[in-house]
Amino acid sequence: MIKECLKEMLDNKSFPEFEQKVKSLYESFDNNQLEYVMSRGVTIDQYSFVYLTYDKRVGFRCTNMNQNNVGKLPICNQVEKVLNNKLVDLINAKK
Repeated sequence: MIKECLKEMLDNKSFPEFEQKVKSLYESFDNNQLEYVMSRGVTIDQYSFVYLTYDKRVGFRCTNMNQNNVGKLPICNQVEKVLNNKLVDLINAKK
């Protein structure tokens, strides 16, 4: 399920700055490995500011490590929306 969500993010093409790291995650791990890695959190940008986590009870959360100085980045809201919408679609399709 996580892999399909990451694929949606790659297909979206609205996040070119995250494409390299997200593609690496997508190609390197299966769903179980992704769930473990993302429960710990991963950085998805080249400057290691944007941090993506996944919790199966909550969904995807995106934060920037520099949040104390600049607040939540608007791109984080967009990333969360794309990933969580796809997650909801996949869950509803299983029912």
